[in-house]
Amino acid sequence: MNNSKARAKWLAHIGLSIREWRLKRGMTQVALACKMRIGNVVQCRRERGQVDFPTWVLAEYAKQLRVPVTALLP
Repeated sequence: MNNSKARAKWLAHIGLSIREWRLKRGMTQVALACKMRIGNVVQCRRERGQVDFPTWVLAEYAKQLRVPVTALLP
């Protein structure tokens, strides 16, 4: 598997994890997007694994979702 395919698979898993934890916390996409200070469209695309983001953003998601970073990782 080449790097771009591996990264796409990783992003898809992260996005799904974010969505699952968001739902477990009873949050809407809009609510999480506001906490992350991003637009709802960006939030939607991140949850679908369609956009890349720096690793520090992953830590911020973990903070906002009240989970360890490892809970979001594959």
